[in-house]
Amino acid sequence: MKQKILSSGEHPRLSDLICGDDFVLCFGHFDSIHPGHLSYLEYARTFSQRLVVAVESEQQLDLRGKKLNFTSQERAAGLAALTIVDFVITLDDCDLESFVKTLTPKWLVLGAEFKNERRNELGIVEEIIKKNNGSIVYHTVEVSYATDLLPLGSELKIFDGRYQDLKNICQRHGMSSKYLIDCLNKFRNARLLIVGDTIVDRFVTCDALGISSEAPVMVLREIGQKDFLGGAAIVAAHVAALGSASQYISVVGDDHNASLVEEFLLDYGVKADLVVDKSRDTTFKVRYMVEDQKILRVSRLNEHHLSDDIEKKVIDKIWAAAGSVDAIIVSDFVYGLVTENVVAELQQIKKRFGLRLIGDLQCSSQVGDVSKFSNFDLITPTEKEARLALKDRQSSVERIAVSLLQKTKTKNLMFKLGSNGFISYINASSDETRREYFPALNYKAIDAAGAGDALLAIASAGLACGTDLFASSVLGALGCDISVSRVGNAPISIDLLSSKLRQLRI
Repeated sequence: MKQKILSSGEHPRLSDLICGDDFVLCFGHFDSIHPGHLSYLEYARTFSQRLVVAVESEQQLDLRGKKLNFTSQERAAGLAALTIVDFVITLDDCDLESFVKTLTPKWLVLGAEFKNERRNELGIVEEIIKKNNGSIVYHTVEVSYATDLLPLGSELKIFDGRYQDLKNICQRHGMSSKYLIDCLNKFRNARLLIVGDTIVDRFVTCDALGISSEAPVMVLREIGQKDFLGGAAIVAAHVAALGSASQYISVVGDDHNASLVEEFLLDYGVKADLVVDKSRDTTFKVRYMVEDQKILRVSRLNEHHLSDDIEKKVIDKIWAAAGSVDAIIVSDFVYGLVTENVVAELQQIKKRFGLRLIGDLQCSSQVGDVSKFSNFDLITPTEKEARLALKDRQSSVERIAVSLLQKTKTKNLMFKLGSNGFISYINASSDETRREYFPALNYKAIDAAGAGDALLAIASAGLACGTDLFASSVLGALGCDISVSRVGNAPISIDLLSSKLRQLRI
């Protein structure tokens, strides 16, 4: 791997190894390599059999006012670990312009941000490339929210040994098992209020009997069924299972499922305060499964906004509870509970009591805008939710994350990438934003539906008791691993998470 890393000062060696052959050049700081970078590098590799990556120096980054977590050598080592990359050049004694004058690549592939915000940084680079019959290409993201792990196969080693990757992150940030267990134990001191939409999830297990002779439809035989809490209610249950004090405010219908929710929450140790709205049913979703495969989901739900009377009851209950908690989690499934007035009142509550606000908005079958959570302490959007909020399908993952941070002025961000894991950003409102990519530990998910809820609960409990977001992210990654390994959304206990943590052996 070290043989792949060169310095821009090694002119003779660079000429021997690289010049004279067609090659494609990529350029950037690559502080934390995540799936967005991998998509960019894969795209660049389509132009040539040789891929060279130039890593921006600390000196150049200082001139731009950019503070990173890692040195150029550390960033180069991360890139060199990728089999798709042939050589990594650290630009220690020159800028991009000087480098392309020396090596004259046939193709220079840049991220979309260079075409817009950073176009002025290219100087005469474009001129030099074109003079030598080369081309500059800007990588435009092809948005796909499905997993891309299978096509990658063994080509990208970054997805191998994911637990080792997590251990490396811990070691890089000085987080031992003892430190993380201490962080986890602090969860018992946290007091959280959860506000959001309540869902009851029913899983119906079936046998597949075949295809009907009357019509081309699958015929299933029901074997059994089991009900689970869903929506914001399971987040409240996770919080309680983690040892934190958990209060829950929501709206339910006047029906059997509302009674079922109350029983669940009581069993899980959640202090529930449910407002009954006779104009709606308690949201109810049924998933039909054959073995561990979901065949069909049927939802019974109402998406209309709360009436003025019901909205006032919800707001009054939030104010009444706010003085006795450290943080409020807003888990919005866009079914009408989290109105503009509710969000505005939460901002006033934050100012009054100095507590933390955490926002999560889920756009699976419905559409919402996560950017309404402005000035929150943490938001946890998926890539799809972030792109919808910004109306941007083209920019890179990093550009999308940074733009959302700027738009919402949030202090911390967990940018969820589905089966590719997530990226955590700390102190996003300052000039020294820190970021770290956390891989998904389990790529053979049995049921991925509850992973985001587990991550939200763990990160929120950590934030409420003052735990560093990267430490909470390690615990969150382990919690997601537990969640996707089983069918149905069940609370993750502090003991189970602690046991999982000890398996890391850091």
